[in-house]
Amino acid sequence: MSATDGASHHDERTPLSVAADLDVVIDGTPIAVTSTGKRVFVDVPSLAAGVDALAGVPQSELPAFAATLRDADLTVELRVRESPVAVVGADAAPGLLSKRAGVAPAALRVGGAAVAAGRGVTATVDAARRLVAALTS
Repeated sequence: MSATDGASHHDERTPLSVAADLDVVIDGTPIAVTSTGKRVFVDVPSLAAGVDALAGVPQSELPAFAATLRDADLTVELRVRESPVAVVGADAAPGLLSKRAGVAPAALRVGGAAVAAGRGVTATVDAARRLVAALTS
């Protein structure tokens, strides 16, 4: 069907399925890339690494990247310590925060960022306890 037949752009997608299980290191930061077929997960170890990952995507290229993902019915989810902090592609629904932050068509996930920050604090406290225990034993 053509667009003039009443079909939506969604009907013209070329769906893809992605199989990924990669561990990579970029500038000393370990990054895990996995997938469930329609969703690609990019997991970084800290919020700072997540911000660096988002900043590494030129803003001028983000709309085309998001459109390509939507056309392929794929979603990329940036996660920090397994908590989603940003989504781009078919399942992204950017809200006001994403638009004001200038990252739309990516959708920021404030709740995921808060959970990731909490996990980061917990990991830091646990590491400090292990260091103190090692030094005092």
